[in-house]
Amino acid sequence: MKPILISLNDLDEKPCEKYYDYIIDNYGKDKLFNPLEIIKELNGNFEEVYWLITNCKKYQTKKMIDYYRLFNPKYWNISWLISECKICQTQKMLNYYKSLNPDYKDVLRLIKYCEYCQTDEMYKYLKSLIFFRVIK
Repeated sequence: MKPILISLNDLDEKPCEKYYDYIIDNYGKDKLFNPLEIIKELNGNFEEVYWLITNCKKYQTKKMIDYYRLFNPKYWNISWLISECKICQTQKMLNYYKSLNPDYKDVLRLIKYCEYCQTDEMYKYLKSLIFFRVIK
């Protein structure tokens, strides 16, 4: 994947102290850096990639979403990504989310907090999960 260089100004929120200090010490406040290299250097994981996607518009791309999926995130990670990131509000992502077999509580939360998911399809899906839960 072609690196996307950013500065701290491109982030919606300030990174945690560990990452912020590393960036300041190595790049200064206004210089460009590759956040994926820093995540790798500091032994980060998919949670840092998630944070980057949700806090930097430049990283809200299809390629980044595909990269994130390589980490095999849990269904709750995907539901948060769908609710927080417009680029993830697609049928493809909803299908991926459903393929992870989310529990009904997570689906309910996603519907409640994500307007995109307030559809007949998602209500029917939720209803099916609740129905199967009652049967068990």
